Amino acid sequence: MRGAKWVVLVLALSLCVVAGAWALPDPSINSNPDPIVVTGLGGATLPVTVTLTNTSDDVAFPGNLYLNGSASSTLPGLTVDTTLFDGTFAFGSGFLAGKGGAWTGDLFEVGVDPALASGDYAGNTFDIYGGPERTDFIHLGTVTFTVSVSSEDVPEEPGLAYLFGLVAVPLGLLVRRRRGV
Repeated sequence: MRGAKWVVLVLALSLCVVAGAWALPDPSINSNPDPIVVTGLGGATLPVTVTLTNTSDDVAFPGNLYLNGSASSTLPGLTVDTTLFDGTFAFGSGFLAGKGGAWTGDLFEVGVDPALASGDYAGNTFDIYGGPERTDFIHLGTVTFTVSVSSEDVPEEPGLAYLFGLVAVPLGLLVRRRRGV
């Protein structure tokens, strides 16, 4: 009977050790700046530039961190286009190097509805999924962003007729003056 107690105690301790090993921290990334603010007019497509840094525990996840997918949540009137993210990272095509590995660039684009009123639209999110394997889909981090919409019209560049007028009027006056009219 005494031997059975030791077996139970050893099994219980082994289970605690194994359970503790499974409780490793999740891999993670950090985005900078946080939150990101992008500014543009209604009807514009705005690139969102971000720096992603691998902040995973270097003991639990010493290697690369693959970014395999994304999801987004935006306020009405805003849409996210993930083409840039997909082309750079998704489906195991790109990764962040081990702890401290970083990447900076345009991560995704936000489309602004032309009818959207001027103002700041905060609380939008872009979630990134992945992990140490090319097939992992663990939530790694969230990019939070604000879209500042302006209704000011951007002045158009002068047209060809305007430029022609700038040259023709002074020439016409010069010719007229020479003729004595």
